[in-house]
Amino acid sequence: MPTPRQAYRATLYEQLARLTKAMAHPRRLMMLDVLLQAPRTVEALAAQVDASVASTSQHLQVLRAARLVEAE
Repeated sequence: MPTPRQAYRATLYEQLARLTKAMAHPRRLMMLDVLLQAPRTVEALAAQVDASVASTSQHLQVLRAARLVEAE
């Protein structure tokens, strides 16, 4: 059974891995940059980053799973 310290570290490393995976794609970083300026619809974001709506939606799902973006 892991100690509380080991459990904390494991949780911390899991979250860091989730964050770095979510930010490992240049398009996702571009989306984060655009979304930091103002909220946008999926369609508006796709147009802004020159991507399809389907691709943008998939990228947003990854970012949302990492808790980097929220839906309104």
